[in-house]
Amino acid sequence: AIPDFKTSPQKGKVSSGKALVLRLEPRGKMLWKVREKFPLLKIIAFKALFGKGKKEIEKAAAKFRAQNGFFAVVATDLRASPAGADSGTFYFCGAKKKWLKGKKTGVAKRIAGLVAG
Repeated sequence: AIPDFKTSPQKGKVSSGKALVLRLEPRGKMLWKVREKFPLLKIIAFKALFGKGKKEIEKAAAKFRAQNGFFAVVATDLRASPAGADSGTFYFCGAKKKWLKGKKTGVAKRIAGLVAG
């Protein structure tokens, strides 16, 4: 996924001998820029939520997909499926709707199968 924030460039070398404070700045949403440049592209967007149940995730994914005209949305709750974890639970919301659970590589293959038909 493309991060929502970016850091500012810093001149010179960052010292490893003292604390470092990062300033995060909002990054323009890349999905909208891609949509604008390639209006016929079938975009599968990712929607990360926190502390939400299955029904809330399903509703948020469907709304995000409908509002933006995405081909599909893959949504997850980061409390239950933290970023960086090897496995998780994800909701695929496209023409087909399905909950997927397991290792991320296996989930990705199942998503590819749902997209292919």
